[in-house]
Amino acid sequence: MLTYLADGEWDYAFTGSFEHPIYKNINQTSARNLAMTELEKICKLVIFNPTQQVITHLEHLPVLITTYKQEDAIDISPLRINKVTGLEKLNIHEFIAFGNDSNDQCLFEKAAYSVCVGDNEVQHYASKKISKEESQKQFYNH
Repeated sequence: MLTYLADGEWDYAFTGSFEHPIYKNINQTSARNLAMTELEKICKLVIFNPTQQVITHLEHLPVLITTYKQEDAIDISPLRINKVTGLEKLNIHEFIAFGNDSNDQCLFEKAAYSVCVGDNEVQHYASKKISKEESQKQFYNH
């Protein structure tokens, strides 16, 4: 059985381990963990520990698949729906980006200046890379 995180517009459906780093980053203050069938819309789906067979089947669908090697997960989203298209819908075309993950690559590629926080392969697309420790130090010293 596949474990997943389905992002709805405001709530989510999660069946993975509560110790997983992704779960710890979910806004649990106002968002609720519902059954997937209770979500009105699904904006994004993260599958944990996907098999090659699952990935092969998904590659034939009109979706964007982002791989998170460190978390052993894949992110499935509709084609042409990403953080940059969201900014463009808000009429924002020039921006500075901070990110830490594979799904931030499109931001790094389009930003006037970009910073990758932490050690991730996507750092090669950013203008600058800083460690998580360095970012926390900067935050708490200001």
